[in-house]
Amino acid sequence: MLVANPNYWNPEYPKIETVTVYTELDSKVAIEMALDNDGQLDIMPIPVSEKDRVTSSRYAKLVTAPSTNNIAIHMNMRTGNEKLLDQNVRVALNKAIDQRRLLNKYYDGEGQISPTLAAPLYPGVDKVVKNLKAYSEVQDPKSIRDDLKKTLNGLELNVFTQDRFMHIWKGIDRDLRKVGVKLNFDITSSEKEVFGQLLSTNAKKNTKEWDLLVWGDDDWYYNHPWSAFLVYRTHNYWSTIFPDGQLDGYIEEMFQESVGTPQFDAVSEKIMRHVYNSGYMLFVPTPNKVLAVNKNVSYSPYKMANMPLWEIEVSPDHWSVK
Repeated sequence: MLVANPNYWNPEYPKIETVTVYTELDSKVAIEMALDNDGQLDIMPIPVSEKDRVTSSRYAKLVTAPSTNNIAIHMNMRTGNEKLLDQNVRVALNKAIDQRRLLNKYYDGEGQISPTLAAPLYPGVDKVVKNLKAYSEVQDPKSIRDDLKKTLNGLELNVFTQDRFMHIWKGIDRDLRKVGVKLNFDITSSEKEVFGQLLSTNAKKNTKEWDLLVWGDDDWYYNHPWSAFLVYRTHNYWSTIFPDGQLDGYIEEMFQESVGTPQFDAVSEKIMRHVYNSGYMLFVPTPNKVLAVNKNVSYSPYKMANMPLWEIEVSPDHWSVK
């Protein structure tokens, strides 16, 4: 929520006097505030299911852009279903997911197909994804369903998720049901609850029985994939992967190299291929930024999660001026 200072001394700079950030606002309430004539919310990340409402709104406009944000879907190899310790099972789960269909139908086209957790727009990652393809881009999941059923049929997994990711889980659930996998959902509106379970699992102190867990691994650092690769550091509390000294060594090597160098690109590839071949995460497309923005607000999002408040301006018709 933005409040303008109509008497700002220099018209070349933003005319924003007050910024209010809501961190625990119910998403259903928030979308109504973003579409409301009273102004209320000026900028809101929205689920893609609300795109049509925003597009047809008299007061809000739709703003989308590519991003370096990530969706991290963890497999619990610490306290989860013992079948997840089997590499063949983890890889089969990834092979069953049709990323292209997921992107087109459940993301409404807002994203990029990805063979890794890290967004393809990161340096280092951008070169690797030219050759490393998502499993469903290598083989059509439909053509190998019978083989996947031999590995997965009868598997039952508990999912812990925020409600904002349910549009993605609908697509994942559809694909996994076709190979005999049943997903049981535990849904919360609180990111704190998700982090509470995630960050205690490495030490085997989680209080919920979960096998798959998702969170929005947004890029706050910019131009470096470490925030995504950090969950691969198996001794770190952000990771739910069982101990893997080789992978940990690759991560340490990455921190020794400078981004943009051939050495950095090489170690990024080693990390990505190791995780890909091991099936350590459940890979889904990288999301675009999808926002509802007041029509009287000028705002262009960065690829990263940081918001350039110093660049945002409002028009004389903004609710806080009028």
